Amino acid sequence: MLELEDLSGRVIGAAIDVHQELGPGYVESFYETALCIALSKMGISFQKQCRVSVKYEGIEVGRHRLDLT
Repeated sequence: MLELEDLSGRVIGAAIDVHQELGPGYVESFYETALCIALSKMGISFQKQCRVSVKYEGIEVGRHRLDLT
């Protein structure tokens, strides 16, 4: 559990750093790309724009694209 808390803290810290560096007002894709750069520099692995199945009571109701996983 402590490992996940540490990872969460590092990811949140990276997101805060990106926002502080870029500031507000840009399109989402700029922040996503900057966050990918920050995570890569930290050695945190991730996947970008993954499609996942959304289910209701075990039945797929659609597909969704996640920014990062």
